[in-house]
Amino acid sequence: MSTPAEQIHRSIAARTPLICAVTEGDERIETLMQDLAGRAFSKPVPFYRWTLSDGMTQGGKPVEDAPRDAELALAWAAGRSEVAFYLFHDLHHRILSDIGIVRRLKDVYQRFRPTYSCLVFSSPTLHLPAELTTITLVVDMGLPGPDELDALFARTASPNKQLAPSLASLPADVKQQILAAAMGLSYPEAERAFRRSLVGKNTIDASVPRTIFEEKQQFIKKSGIMEFVEAGIRLEDIGGMKMLKDWLVKRQTLFSEEAREFGLSLPKGVLMTGISGCGKSLFVKAIASFWNLPLLRLDMSKIYGGSFGSPEEAFLKAAHTAEAVTPCVLWIDEIEAGISVQGFKAEGGAASRVLGSFLTWMQEKKGFVFVAATANAIDLLPAEVLRKGRFDEIFFVSLPTKEERKQIFRIHMSTRKNNPDDFDLNLLAHGTKGFSGAEIEQAIVSAMFEAFSEKRPLQQRDIMIALDRTVPLSVTMQEQIKKIEHWAYNRAARASEKEQE
Repeated sequence: MSTPAEQIHRSIAARTPLICAVTEGDERIETLMQDLAGRAFSKPVPFYRWTLSDGMTQGGKPVEDAPRDAELALAWAAGRSEVAFYLFHDLHHRILSDIGIVRRLKDVYQRFRPTYSCLVFSSPTLHLPAELTTITLVVDMGLPGPDELDALFARTASPNKQLAPSLASLPADVKQQILAAAMGLSYPEAERAFRRSLVGKNTIDASVPRTIFEEKQQFIKKSGIMEFVEAGIRLEDIGGMKMLKDWLVKRQTLFSEEAREFGLSLPKGVLMTGISGCGKSLFVKAIASFWNLPLLRLDMSKIYGGSFGSPEEAFLKAAHTAEAVTPCVLWIDEIEAGISVQGFKAEGGAASRVLGSFLTWMQEKKGFVFVAATANAIDLLPAEVLRKGRFDEIFFVSLPTKEERKQIFRIHMSTRKNNPDDFDLNLLAHGTKGFSGAEIEQAIVSAMFEAFSEKRPLQQRDIMIALDRTVPLSVTMQEQIKKIEHWAYNRAARASEKEQE
């Protein structure tokens, strides 16, 4: 795929003079246009920059005869005979409501079309009036790639003379770690992360990529729509789900070159449905830990909040961020909150466009982004999401069997410094039919509080009392659970082996 610089260069060569650059920051498009002004033709051409605060500038200095007003500045540019490049910031605030700005941009298009001059206007989101859609080339700057990040890191480090020797002889593995840590950041975010990682440094060492990655976690968390999640869950920390664990283990070798030569492609993702509290979210964390990949969580309900542009823009922004962090696991929790049949009625066309964006991205996503989606009400998902091949597999996570409940008791007791062999696990498992893993865990915690308050060790009786006080979801939501089980029958693979009780 062409880079933004290549797209703009081709547009200039084809005499397409009006370009909208969708970008979050100013510096990246400014650097790009300044570079093109110097190399697009046999001789450099003038490069002008306009902002609401500075007016028209060239080389950082004000252009005396250029009006400061946006509409008049556009007219000034359209009236000039020299071939030049113009970059206008801050027009997106007025472009949808000010017919004067739209008219001037149309004038620029008409005046520049016979020449090689071009005018680029930047915007953080894509919103164009109908009059401009047919005459404007849209270039999505996206997130900076490895080459841009490499150049930015060098520029950030070069003013510090003490870093010059280590920058000149930077080991390839450390350089790769730095670039990998910065992937997924916007241009200004990467610059800030680089600056922070180099504060007080006399040499570039392994701590630099660690600091950059910490900064990336903060930036993505502050975005509000996605967050890094500390996985920290091993497969052995989860009771039961043998079939799902076997499925995951078999796919570990798909990352090898031998798998590529055999003709196997990388796994796309897995969709897990089932009763709340049975370990779907835990297993997503275990996937990331098992494959030693970073875990990103996307809150689908937030894409309709309006804080991140239109719903489809918000989804694509999150998806592109995940692609930039590749390889990674993208956790879409409660996917039906953002893509559901009911959502089509409530959100109208927006929900349909999000579905279309999701399906297209799943088919064409770049790099290795393993999508681990969970759903409590999978019957709300449209058929397009569930068709074979969209996900590698759909698993039904049911209430744990007796043997799995024994494993769950053993795991939670060991985690909380109790010896499982001191308890009758068979009796406990027999008495918790219909309990979820989360309900068993909470019963153990409640029992431990009782024992701790009386300053004595945990006893079997404490757990039995806590269990007796618990009304499981299998009772309070019996109809809903039967509905989920009915849907999953012959539609989804079982995460656990069949009950042997």
